[in-house]
Amino acid sequence: MTPTAALLLRTLESEAAHWDDVTTTDAPAITRNRAEAMRNGIDYAIAQLKVALPAIEGEAVEEYRGVAEWLENGAGIAA
Repeated sequence: MTPTAALLLRTLESEAAHWDDVTTTDAPAITRNRAEAMRNGIDYAIAQLKVALPAIEGEAVEEYRGVAEWLENGAGIAA
């Protein structure tokens, strides 16, 4: 995983932890419920990103390789 992708996941995990902390405070029930919903939404996004990011990064590498090969072969310009 790229450093940027790892940073994104760490940032989201930190945000989820913040909202998890709010769920255990003595705040009004509506605040705790909203915090729980935020945490759950972020947790879902993290889970999806952990699956998707490696595939996205793999696709990006393959695309780069294809373009690099095309350029090395003259970019479709007949010699």
